[in-house]
Amino acid sequence: TNLRVLAWLTGGESLHNNHHAYPSSPKFSMGRFEFDPSWVVIRVLMLLRLARLVGERVKLAA
Repeated sequence: TNLRVLAWLTGGESLHNNHHAYPSSPKFSMGRFEFDPSWVVIRVLMLLRLARLVGERVKLAA
C-alpha cells in the first residue's frame, strides 16, 4: 500500500505500490496528493546537470 503521510519522512519510499507499478521510474509519486521528496532532489540535480535519467523512459510530470 501507499502511505502518503510517511512519504514525507521516508523520502517517498513509502509509495510502495507506485514503485512496483513503474519499477524503472525514479519518481514514486503518481497521484495528485502524493509527494516524493527524492524526486525533487533528482530534478534539482538534473537541472544542475549532475544527474540524468537512464534506462527505460516513463512519462514523468514535473
